[in-house]
Amino acid sequence: MIEWEGAVDVIGVDFADCVTINARSVVLYEGEQRAEIGEKLNRAALVTLYKVEPKGDRETYVERLKASCVRQGMEFVSYDRFTGKY
Repeated sequence: MIEWEGAVDVIGVDFADCVTINARSVVLYEGEQRAEIGEKLNRAALVTLYKVEPKGDRETYVERLKASCVRQGMEFVSYDRFTGKY
């Protein structure tokens, strides 16, 4: 699920071409001309992934999720180990 902050101008946005949601990732504008920062979909958003389950130790997994967010310039909000909501 993607929730953009504030009003978003989606006039002329083809979501099928601009947004790809995979099992463990969300990609915007892959292969497309990216909108300027702050325009269209290229703005702050809360991304929630469901049923994200570790293959090993849960504590190590949470630390890897946090590190992945930092590397990508994102803020880690939470991970619910019982539901897999990230």
